[in-house]
Amino acid sequence: MSTVDSGQPTDLTDRNVRVVEQCMRALQQKDYATVVHLLDANVTLVQPLTLSGKATPDFRADGKDAVLAYVQNVFANMAQIQFVNQRLTQAQDAAIVFLEASGDFLTASDVPYNNVYIFKFSVHNGMITEIVEYANPVTFALTFGVPPGK
Repeated sequence: MSTVDSGQPTDLTDRNVRVVEQCMRALQQKDYATVVHLLDANVTLVQPLTLSGKATPDFRADGKDAVLAYVQNVFANMAQIQFVNQRLTQAQDAAIVFLEASGDFLTASDVPYNNVYIFKFSVHNGMITEIVEYANPVTFALTFGVPPGK
């Protein structure tokens, strides 16, 4: 059970952790309808670690339509999506949930894609309002033939 400041479980904390767990299950099952249901209309998705080496993110999706377009692209390009060794951590702020995981993916052309991830989810009123995805851009570059620095 998750806890916050007082050390006592809260319904809000447990609900937010459950939302993140549900989202991760939906991604692994390519359950688009559930992902749609969990995202706030103004959700953002940011990937701050860059191939370019710049301080500003190479990728940012603002709004539900943009985030869902990204999800559809992932579903189309991955034959298998598995997040293994998942570790959820509730922040002191009950709206924030961190997830650490290793990826055990296969691309649509059956190439293994094994990245490492840290996600920061912001959850408000049972809806995901922000996703920050930290993953190794070198692993991405090597798997998909994208030269770093671009």
